[in-house]
Amino acid sequence: MKAWANMLRVFWYMIKHMPIFSFYDLFRPQDRDAYFRKIYLQWGDRLLGWYEATVDVRGRENYRPDWEGGWVILANHQSQLDIPVLLKALHAPLTFVAKKELSYVPFLSYWMKKVGCIFIDRKDKAAARKTLQYEVGRLPDRPLVVFPEGTRSRDGRLLPFKPGSGRIPLLANARVLPVLIQGSRDAVENRRAFGNQVTVQVTVFPPLDTRGWEDSRDSLEKIRSYVEDCWNVGWEEDAQLASSTRGDGAGRGQ
Repeated sequence: MKAWANMLRVFWYMIKHMPIFSFYDLFRPQDRDAYFRKIYLQWGDRLLGWYEATVDVRGRENYRPDWEGGWVILANHQSQLDIPVLLKALHAPLTFVAKKELSYVPFLSYWMKKVGCIFIDRKDKAAARKTLQYEVGRLPDRPLVVFPEGTRSRDGRLLPFKPGSGRIPLLANARVLPVLIQGSRDAVENRRAFGNQVTVQVTVFPPLDTRGWEDSRDSLEKIRSYVEDCWNVGWEEDAQLASSTRGDGAGRGQ
């Protein structure tokens, strides 16, 4: 029941702020960006609160918004809650690549377009590639989130890294920021009941500067290898920590 109530809260939040944002857009454009940042981060905080989720971040210092150039965040994908989790972890407004079907959802599509989302048709790879090549060069001044696994993991385990995801930072001439999310499914998809806090662990790894790299198979392999190595290291460290906490020598595997 609470899950449905949370969905209604999300849509009500979106509807409530649409006329206010339109007012800023038309009559106070000088304050529009500050207002947008405020309500975007507030949306993430409230969503986490409604789902009784807290975010524990390691390595936040690896994200430096003051550094010159763009950022592409390559994160694993566990839950519908991953975007607000990343908003909280990095405390920055984000844009992201999303499936085309979401562009038809009322109210949600309005805000996704304001965020600067790139909508792609996952059923048509050629069209998706053309869309990315065109849109990446027109990105707003916000970090771009890409989920290289292509879909949410149903059991929390890491899925294969889709090679095409590595092209996006090359097209954007950006730094790659690997991020590992663990436990977000426990707040939504695996949730049996509410009444207790769920902690989502986020690990932010040192960036890989791909600016100026050639768009080649070698570059793609370097990006894939670096991100997967980061994910695996973070996964193993979490498993070791869980094992030492339980004292049973068992941990999670990939």
